[in-house]
Amino acid sequence: MEMKICLISPPYRSSVQSVVGVSSPPLGLAYIASMLRQNHEVKIIDSNILNYTIKDVERELRGFYPDIVGITSTTPSIYEAYRVAEAAKRVREDCTVVLGGPHATFMSRRTMEECGYVDVVVKGEGEETTKELVEAIGRGIPLNRVKGIT
Repeated sequence: MEMKICLISPPYRSSVQSVVGVSSPPLGLAYIASMLRQNHEVKIIDSNILNYTIKDVERELRGFYPDIVGITSTTPSIYEAYRVAEAAKRVREDCTVVLGGPHATFMSRRTMEECGYVDVVVKGEGEETTKELVEAIGRGIPLNRVKGIT
């Protein structure tokens, strides 16, 4: 079953951007998108490059109306990632919100406790795990069969 998947780098003021004046692309999201594009419609929103606010992200989510929203985060951006998760659930309450990245990897339980809008945390390198997770969601397979998630 083809699904619509939106992968988001949340809006936040990165130290690299403030010092160097540019932001690095979300390569992790690009790698994940490359694994999913064969069977699903995938959109990437890089909020920093686009200079997006949470309202802009929410507008994009309304237009795309994804089944799954994947969000990446580092520790400095975790609270913005939570705001993106909340916006995703405002747009589509039944979408699955997946959070990954370094912060979520090392603090997966705390992340789930802090943000009730996050349905799943992907730990570590997310390409294969996310592909397996999306397949499980699409086929109605219990998520406890997917390795590498909380």
